[in-house]
Amino acid sequence: MGPPRWGSLLLVAAAGAQRSLAGVSTSATSGQRWKVEKTRTFDGVIGITNVDRPHWPRPRLTCARAAVCTTINALAAPIELVANASDWCLIIVGDAITPEKEYRNLARQKPDFVVYLSLEDQHKLPYETAKAMPERHFGRKNVGYIYAVHAGATQIFDFDDDNALLAPTSLDGLTPSTPVRLALGTGPVNPYPWFGAPKAWPRGLPLDSLNDHNASIGPKTSVTLGAIQGLAQHDPDVDAIYRLAPRSALALPFFFEPKSVKENLIALSPQTMAPFNAQATLWFHGAFAALYLPTTVHGRVSDIWRSYVTQAAFRCQGLSLAFSPPVVEQDRNAHDYMGDFMSERPLYEEAGALVAYLGAWACPADKSLVSAVEHLFVDLYERGFLEVQDVGRVQAFLRDLVHVAGGPAHARHRGRGSRRSGGRA
Repeated sequence: MGPPRWGSLLLVAAAGAQRSLAGVSTSATSGQRWKVEKTRTFDGVIGITNVDRPHWPRPRLTCARAAVCTTINALAAPIELVANASDWCLIIVGDAITPEKEYRNLARQKPDFVVYLSLEDQHKLPYETAKAMPERHFGRKNVGYIYAVHAGATQIFDFDDDNALLAPTSLDGLTPSTPVRLALGTGPVNPYPWFGAPKAWPRGLPLDSLNDHNASIGPKTSVTLGAIQGLAQHDPDVDAIYRLAPRSALALPFFFEPKSVKENLIALSPQTMAPFNAQATLWFHGAFAALYLPTTVHGRVSDIWRSYVTQAAFRCQGLSLAFSPPVVEQDRNAHDYMGDFMSERPLYEEAGALVAYLGAWACPADKSLVSAVEHLFVDLYERGFLEVQDVGRVQAFLRDLVHVAGGPAHARHRGRGSRRSGGRA
């Protein structure tokens, strides 16, 4: 028998590569789906400790409402709009390649309302989180969340540098007790059709749920809200599969039906789940422990994994997630759609299994949000959704949060609507 032909070798190599990408074939046409199995054991300590620390000086800003973003791009209108919005502080988190000059100038022009945290500034902060976060990752935003809570925030607007508020007052009047309509159903649901986009779906929705019937929407009721996902006009948050599709079939840009935000909130029942992002989301005080963005997955996966963890943790505290009509318009930064597709592969391959697992997940005995988030990150590591570094980093984040949330600035400004400067750290 002679040596194999090069063509045969190429076919064998291609077949091996295909198996590594799609799973070992179970039939002539199908690979295996992602399965949630416990394949690892976390050997570290579970339980947030070492929060009895010396007093940390109050940050320069003191505010009840804080907006947080991270950026590696030049200063643009969306950040300037928030900087000028009434009654908001703005915390801009830099990274290794952020062009700093314009952001430092903005902070100097508005010292009572804006702070820019360069990498050097972050490392001078007393937070474990600042030292634990990797560079050149979306997760550096976690430092901004801790800073916001330390500054006394009871609301945090989590936004991206290419999402511009439709109006400076878009988020005014929203509280944890704002009346909502309730989406009734089970499993993953698509919120976009509720707001006039029947052919679209949010990034992170399990692909095998795209053709499921939406949950029914009930009458107005009262729940306790942990977070509100505001939708985006013009270039909403859809996945790369949607963006790569023919425009004759799936429109882009597209626009949701304009409606009053406060009067048209739709909250998810505890039996349903939907992905939400870090691009235009309002978080309330009782939900801050769920803000941590994972850092061992790509940024296009990080906020979606957080969104599903959040909803599982919310059940432990009786909190709800709501969706609102658009509060921002996205003029999207330049992206490579195929690059986005490759970055988002865990969303396509694993989101369905993650949602199914979290839907049946049981709260820890004490049912606190801090404990729930910590246990969830351990569980997701043990089942291969995240790496072990995220367990240590979320523990550091939670320790920082517990410490700053009890500080005097936080207590003093809880529930107040003003923003003003305070002492410098």
